[in-house]
Amino acid sequence: MNNLKIIRESNSLTLTDMAASIGISVQRYNAYEKGLRRLPPDIAIKVSTVYGKTLDYIYANELNDTFKNGSNCKKGSA
Repeated sequence: MNNLKIIRESNSLTLTDMAASIGISVQRYNAYEKGLRRLPPDIAIKVSTVYGKTLDYIYANELNDTFKNGSNCKKGSA
């Protein structure tokens, strides 16, 4: 999830700083940032609240990947 890395780097934070600011382990945060684990809504809300970003922005790359790959959508469905 690239936007997590962008948020972290734009605030000049290390992985350790970012994880601590939202109350999770460095390993867990790193897995979210690398896209190895899905970012759950409760953690996304913490990031949104602490760093003033919308949930749309936080989830943007994940949503784009979902639609590019055709996951969860059928051609021609509404």
